[in-house]
Amino acid sequence: MKKIIKISAILLMMLSIITNVYAASYDITLKPLNSKVEINKEVTVDVVLSNIKDEKGMITFTARLEYDSKNLTFKSIEGQNGWNPSFNKENGKIAAERAGGYTKADETVFRVTFLATGTINATPKITLTDIEFSNGKEDIGVIAAPITVTIIDSENQGGNQGGNQGGNQGGNQGGNQGGNQGGNQSGNQGGNQGGNQGGNQGGNQGGNQGGNQGGNQGTNTNKVDTSIKDGKLPQTGERNILVIAISVGIILVVGIFIKIKLIDNKVNKN
Repeated sequence: MKKIIKISAILLMMLSIITNVYAASYDITLKPLNSKVEINKEVTVDVVLSNIKDEKGMITFTARLEYDSKNLTFKSIEGQNGWNPSFNKENGKIAAERAGGYTKADETVFRVTFLATGTINATPKITLTDIEFSNGKEDIGVIAAPITVTIIDSENQGGNQGGNQGGNQGGNQGGNQGGNQGGNQSGNQGGNQGGNQGGNQGGNQGGNQGGNQGGNQGTNTNKVDTSIKDGKLPQTGERNILVIAISVGIILVVGIFIKIKLIDNKVNKN
């Protein structure tokens, strides 16, 4: 009987431990306010507690902060939502207790601030290790994913962006204005030149055609005027032809008359 009681007690203890292990859980996330930070500017990271699964919640916290000291310089650590952390710079250990008591809410535990003092384009890593939250009965560990930030050159970044934006905007505006002005000028010039050329050509062609037609009509009119009309004598050339014809007729008549006389004389002699 005593053995049964002992075995039952051991099973209850084991069951209690297993239940506590599986019942209590949470998540820790490191969230940088900016993934890119200018040289000699602040890098701020929030440590956020979420998804708490415990009857009471969490009340204390311990961890170790690790970071790239060649590119980041630790500046401060500030508690949030009633948490009051303390930080040991020599070993990086953090310990915190929540003044307001237990919490089961999703909230920021503390905020860490660094100064970006490294080299341009460096990507320093920030890690939180050995994390343990306590519900007052036990310490519950968890693993948080590390984060990285990129250090950029503020002057070159701004200058390049400003230069590129200004250049693009200026180029686009200048191109559009130049294109519009050029198009308008070309259109106006082309229209004026075309109009002038068309007018000149049209005027010249019209003048030439009019002159030619007028001259031709005048010539034709002159020819009609010099032609023979009813009741009028022929002109000089035709007069010459008429005179020649009359002269030939007279000669023929005279010849015939002489021949008749000669014939009559022969008849009288016989």
